[in-house]
Amino acid sequence: MNSLLTSIAGQFAKPLLLSGVLPVVTTLALLLLVTHPRFPLPLSAPAALKDLDTSWQITWATLLVLVAAMLLNVLNTTIARLLSGYPWHSTVGRPLTALRRAQFRRMRELRDGLLVLYQDLRPEDKEDLTPEEQAAKDAAAQVYGAVTSLSRRLNQDFPYREDLVLPTKLGNVIRNFEDYPREQYGITTVRLWPRLIAVIDARYAAVLDDAKTNFDFMLNCSVLFAVSAVITGVLAWRSRGPQTLAVDAIVRMLFFAALSCFAYLAAVERARGWGLHVKAAVDLYRRALLKHLEYDYKLVDMADEKERIWTGLSSQWSFPDMRKSIENVLYSAPLLVPAPPTSVRSANSVPLTIVRGLSVPTGKPFASVTVTLRVDNLSPDAATTLTIGDTIPPNWSLVWGSPAGVGGTPAPRLKSSSPLLLELDELAAGASCSISYRMQSLVAAP
Repeated sequence: MNSLLTSIAGQFAKPLLLSGVLPVVTTLALLLLVTHPRFPLPLSAPAALKDLDTSWQITWATLLVLVAAMLLNVLNTTIARLLSGYPWHSTVGRPLTALRRAQFRRMRELRDGLLVLYQDLRPEDKEDLTPEEQAAKDAAAQVYGAVTSLSRRLNQDFPYREDLVLPTKLGNVIRNFEDYPREQYGITTVRLWPRLIAVIDARYAAVLDDAKTNFDFMLNCSVLFAVSAVITGVLAWRSRGPQTLAVDAIVRMLFFAALSCFAYLAAVERARGWGLHVKAAVDLYRRALLKHLEYDYKLVDMADEKERIWTGLSSQWSFPDMRKSIENVLYSAPLLVPAPPTSVRSANSVPLTIVRGLSVPTGKPFASVTVTLRVDNLSPDAATTLTIGDTIPPNWSLVWGSPAGVGGTPAPRLKSSSPLLLELDELAAGASCSISYRMQSLVAAP
């Protein structure tokens, strides 16, 4: 996966310099400054190089640094997979994986529980609140803040399924954005990315390369600093000096170990930034990919796109030899007609009309709106068992217990909240009735 998400802008020298040469030079400089004065490094050059002049010696030293940098660059994917925890199928890896999965499970259960608590704590939105209602409103706002914080962590630091959780923090951050196209559109990144990079704008490709290079720099530094700690320990063991030398060796090893840990945490943070760019590239350029593949779709919503396009294309790309057994994605799909956002029907199919009205939003930080629905019976026959449907927009929620009759109309029965379905027993011929309910925003107003 890492090899697919790098150098897509066609630049090579810059990533090699920043993620390869710079970590090697930095590590060598620290070894010379920290370790060499106390535990000398074996720096004697071959006799053939000693006979050369200074310029040639510098040239050979530069070539050696470049070779080390290129080797580091080649091993970058292997290093990333190792620190992500993919090969940790051992007595150490399994407990760590179980621990991470338990953490993921607890966070998700806590988030869902707090969301239910938030729904229960939300008071009725009105101008004058009693002290108890104001306290409940403040508590609800704090609970929603905790829900937002947990949701942000779950959507950045963990995959979207428990069985995909890895034993390390770095692995879970990377797997999160690797799994994003499957969660959002029903297609794996490994299938999508080699085709998507052909349509990504060159400027955005450069942004992606920079994000990946920053991640590689910190990751390679983490590994090289850890290797420096080992080198320092080996040199100290070979010297076998007095106790003071052992103390010096431990101090220097701890110095490099601390640098390695710091670089690892920085690599995790850089991976989050890289992942945001990868997710954005999938969102921004997937439709352009469809045009290049000559799939001309007229889509209604994301669910339609996921089910009718990407799931089928993923199967076709994964199993081309089974193409006849897989439902093909048609070239041009007809426009789907969505269900009307507000509707009414009766059991005996009497002609009915419905009108929807909204009040002015009130309340902060979570606005509340009252929705009124008026139904008119245009038939000389009475309508029986009226089912009234309405669509609650995204990031809004029905206020529980708010559906009510208006102007003498009996209170409707709540049949479903998503989509919203309300039911009345009957409506006389030529009569009209009105019902109302309240919905509240789940996004705090600024």
